[in-house]
Amino acid sequence: MRMIVNNIFNRRIKTLLSVMFVLFVSVSLYAVDEYISKIYKQRDTIFLEKSENALNDVLSDNNQDENYCLIENYTEKKIRRLIVNNDYDFAMTAIIIVIENNLDNEQAVEMYSIISEAYEVQKNYEAEQEQKSYLEKFQNEMQEYEQYTRRNFLERVFEGQLSVQQIYEEAGKLSINLDGPCYNLVLLNLQEKD
Repeated sequence: MRMIVNNIFNRRIKTLLSVMFVLFVSVSLYAVDEYISKIYKQRDTIFLEKSENALNDVLSDNNQDENYCLIENYTEKKIRRLIVNNDYDFAMTAIIIVIENNLDNEQAVEMYSIISEAYEVQKNYEAEQEQKSYLEKFQNEMQEYEQYTRRNFLERVFEGQLSVQQIYEEAGKLSINLDGPCYNLVLLNLQEKD
């Protein structure tokens, strides 16, 4: 009988210990999740504000944390989001901060080189677009100037301000060919009715 009571007692103690272990692990996991969640929210705010000092402070403060790899991975995820949004300036700053806080992070070093290359491609593209825009603007202005100059020339011809020799000289400058077998010219004089 004593053996049966001991057996039952041992089973109950084992069951009680198992339940306590499961509860302890659950509470611990919940506490870790809550802790990590708090840091993730803090990281989200930092990336919204683009605060270099706050990012460095959070990474430095948690550098020895057992969950640092989760924090660092989440930071790298946020940096990748910046790259997708073409925000290379803060992405470069953020990845340098990650590397400074963990020099062993090879993934961050690779990401830095990718960001550098993408940043250079973007700068070159923007420079090309700016140059194209400038050339188009310059061409449009030149066309407007040519039209104005030709109009001004024709007005001076019709008003009789130029001699025949001056007409040929200015026409040559404007690339207007006046040599031809014949020209038809219609002059209209519009006047207001009284």
